[in-house]
Amino acid sequence: MSAETADLGNFLTYPSVVILWVAVLIRFPSAVHSPKQRGLWLAVATAATAMTLALPRVADFAIRGSGIAHSLALTRNLIGVVSAGAVLYFVAVSTSSRRRKFGFFVTAGLVMAALLVLDTLALPHREHDVPAAEGFPPSLAYWVTLISAHLLANTVCAFVCLRYSRRTENPGLAVGLRLFGLGTVLVGLFWLGHLLLVTANGTWVLPLLPLLMNLHGLLRAAAILVPTLFTLRRTAADIAAAWRLWPLWRDLVQVVPHVALTRPRARLVELLWPPIPRSLLLYRKVIETRDAILVLNDYVEPQVPDLARCHVSINGAANSGSEEAAVLACVIREARRAKTVGRPQRLSSFNACAFAGSDLEGEKRFLIDVADAYGSASTRTFEPQLWK
Repeated sequence: MSAETADLGNFLTYPSVVILWVAVLIRFPSAVHSPKQRGLWLAVATAATAMTLALPRVADFAIRGSGIAHSLALTRNLIGVVSAGAVLYFVAVSTSSRRRKFGFFVTAGLVMAALLVLDTLALPHREHDVPAAEGFPPSLAYWVTLISAHLLANTVCAFVCLRYSRRTENPGLAVGLRLFGLGTVLVGLFWLGHLLLVTANGTWVLPLLPLLMNLHGLLRAAAILVPTLFTLRRTAADIAAAWRLWPLWRDLVQVVPHVALTRPRARLVELLWPPIPRSLLLYRKVIETRDAILVLNDYVEPQVPDLARCHVSINGAANSGSEEAAVLACVIREARRAKTVGRPQRLSSFNACAFAGSDLEGEKRFLIDVADAYGSASTRTFEPQLWK
């Protein structure tokens, strides 16, 4: 079992580093513009750097290069301390404590200084890993200091992530905190395993260490990618909704063109290359569809709503989410026809707004139901033609 665990951990070594760097690059623009995300991003970026320096091929290159192995290993450990400090900075930002930010910076600086001093005072050495052939170069004090710093940072971070993931009402933030917290727990176990090695010669943990470190990398990459994934999901949902709404919107703005911010274009072109920011595309389609329906409300003959209800009752609300949506679709089609042939406007007793949702999200869902019903065969057969 230990051999399979070690093999799995070693198999994930390069994929975890690659995925970490992909996540770091994708989230870099957001980290630049959002102070609250910088600590989290910096923690992942420095962890990716440290893991990159620990890759077998990088280590082999360092061993072949004269005098590089020790410097590379020391640099890797110092970057690891920076990563731990970034984790604590993320904690300070999450808890809105300036005093803690300053304290964490000072602590990280002191730990790095202590490591440099301990490394300098140690006997000459090249190896810089645990376990080593003879003892634990550079020294036991060096490793205890390094491991303690990581355990402290990871314990505090895991506690904060768990605590705030339960409090937030933002589902994306809750998922991100839980993933980051779980990754922090795994890397904490990784350093706890190192502590067992240097204090109790616990070599039984060796097969677990690569797996713990690489799973930690994957989880932290996933944590910082959660906002991107939620954005992509929301964008995909908006595009799908705009696609379904487009036929109704196009028919309405053809007869009420002044409600449209931009001239109608082909359906696919409208969605792939929107004339306005993509985040506003569905919002504009909903608002313009609603405004056009309000204009057409004054072209509704008094008998049409009752005839529409009777038609829907007989034929069923095919392809629609509700009977109200099917009725409104029939009324809209008849009002559009009346405006097209030049019927004059007049105050109507029919109130199209009474069918809409109570908020933008509800109105969006309802109008999509209307659009589905509008394109159905049942609605296309509704032709009372009372104005003839």
